Amino acid sequence: MSYILATTDFSAVSENSLQYAAALARHMGMPLSLLHSFIMPAMFSDVTIPASLIDDTRTDAVQKLADLSKELVARHPGLAIEEEVLYGTFTDCITQITTDKGQPFVVVMGNSNTNDDASWLLSTLRTAHKNISVPILAVPVESKWHGINRICFATDVEQPEQASVLAAIAAYTTQLKAKLHVLNVQEDASLHDESGDFGEQTKTTLRAVGGQFHYRHNSNIDNGIREFCATENMDWLIVTPGKYSFLERIFHESHTRAMAHTVEIPLLIVH
Repeated sequence: MSYILATTDFSAVSENSLQYAAALARHMGMPLSLLHSFIMPAMFSDVTIPASLIDDTRTDAVQKLADLSKELVARHPGLAIEEEVLYGTFTDCITQITTDKGQPFVVVMGNSNTNDDASWLLSTLRTAHKNISVPILAVPVESKWHGINRICFATDVEQPEQASVLAAIAAYTTQLKAKLHVLNVQEDASLHDESGDFGEQTKTTLRAVGGQFHYRHNSNIDNGIREFCATENMDWLIVTPGKYSFLERIFHESHTRAMAHTVEIPLLIVH
């Protein structure tokens, strides 16, 4: 059986993402694995970090994670939960778990970077999508679980999607029993007038799962995506990373900051 992996640093933001992950796991009938990873501060001397300090930190984290697990089970009766506390960066620890247990349905994470100049896209996702090859669901702190009925896949028609990506998006659509809307936002209104420019493979694969295709024109791509998701009541936004992908374009700092402060639905990265 597949499972859902959720990361936590015990912050308020990750607490929200854990609640979302628990609700998603129960909705999908999947077990939930909780992961807390930790590293010790770098030492700029010859002093070795005492093993007891690492052990004490781990013991404290194990207790905190156990308490979180009990709370989640109380809120979501019947939910099966496993707990993991690992030493290392969160990307290395996620890789270790997915190597041992297999690929999860999705990795759920929040963002603990809350200062005004930072964004959950720039801080968490930029690190994760470059170092983790499994699907990532980033949950902003404003987002609360209310089911998944409509999902938006934002894509760039000038960069055709790979067959494996399209198959993954089709699988998510089917498993979630959701309505799929495929969106392309163009800054220049003269470039496209209809969805005929979507690639044949994209149309064939995603129409097979009921996908509907949309073009929108907006001088600001971020605003175009945000407005579509808001007006069409989307529950998830899907993007795909790649060297020249749509995701790379919106990761440019100006785009990222604009989206980070306005997109209030979970963002799914499908590799």
